[in-house]
Amino acid sequence: MKIRTLGVGVMGVALGIFLLMGVSGCKSERESAAANMISLLDEIADRLSQIKSNTDLVDAKGDLEKLGAKMKDQMKVMEKLGSPTGDEKKTLEAEYKPKMEKAVARLQDELKRLGKDVSMTAPIEAMSMLNIDPMEMRGMEME
Repeated sequence: MKIRTLGVGVMGVALGIFLLMGVSGCKSERESAAANMISLLDEIADRLSQIKSNTDLVDAKGDLEKLGAKMKDQMKVMEKLGSPTGDEKKTLEAEYKPKMEKAVARLQDELKRLGKDVSMTAPIEAMSMLNIDPMEMRGMEME
């Protein structure tokens, strides 16, 4: 199903992105990037949770486009940081993986809710407004 594909793509992207970051000391660049990504996913889910009708969806377009641009910018930051070493990766997973999974699950739940409560095409329209292609993010999945 298309909605499931979107959710899996978002989850793969988010989890893959956070693995590009490592942890070295107190609030490193990679830790900040991980925290920012989690916050951004929560912000997107918050905005989606406010959509109760097709009119709301249309009204949300500007906000979703801005959030999508932030997401792309954050992805670029994370890519520039590169992949962490083994120990960094373990530390990062221990600290951020549960938080990332929770944020991704919430986003997936909101996309599913849109498909159920607003319209079957609402999740696809919302992802389109975010201008984030789940397939483009697949390359960042966990290895």
